[in-house]
Amino acid sequence: MGTSTSFRSPPVTRWRAFTTALTSGASVERVRSELFNAGNEWEHALASDAVAAYAATILDLYNSLPDQLRSGERPEDVLQAVASAAKTDRHVETGSAAEAMAERAFIRLLMRTSGGGDSLSQLTSRQAAQQFVAQRGTPGRLVSEYLAELLGQYARHATAREAGRITEAVPGAKVSDTRRLTREVAQAAADVGSQVEVTNATGFAIRGAWATLVAEAFAKGRQLPDVHQ
Repeated sequence: MGTSTSFRSPPVTRWRAFTTALTSGASVERVRSELFNAGNEWEHALASDAVAAYAATILDLYNSLPDQLRSGERPEDVLQAVASAAKTDRHVETGSAAEAMAERAFIRLLMRTSGGGDSLSQLTSRQAAQQFVAQRGTPGRLVSEYLAELLGQYARHATAREAGRITEAVPGAKVSDTRRLTREVAQAAADVGSQVEVTNATGFAIRGAWATLVAEAFAKGRQLPDVHQ
């Protein structure tokens, strides 16, 4: 998340358009559109089988996680063990930046769903299991929320690495301003993922359809609202 030149966006036209929107005070919708326009390589990376494996694991956990939480002493320890198992059990290439995002999104979604708005450290394992059951929705909805969390991670990464340019371009801009903008763009990207409907929610089907779901999300993300509405 550094701000040195080596961490900034590639100097190509589509990424320059994103940077310009980000630093010129454009609407969040415009920034989001340029973000998804720019990220062709990210669309391909986030559609990989390494990332799809995490989405399939989310489905596996839809039914199994409540019992795992109830049998554990501390919910945060259970989720950490689940995340470790998801990382080591995948028979896919590891170590990519996209997979690191996928892992963070995986953990954040499980923590958020099991916490129900509270810190996991404040909940017993049984309470965390109850929260997960109450918050998970349908299997398809849980996968959509994983996609949303993943796209939010992508947006945070792309926006935060431009923090230096934001403070340089906007007189009086503070670190708190860049953090707020990063949160807003991440939420806008996550909202796109939430809009993608998953109709065939089985692990096998998700592995096969994951690239299509990511492509649909990127297509939605590129769109701008109709100014005449």
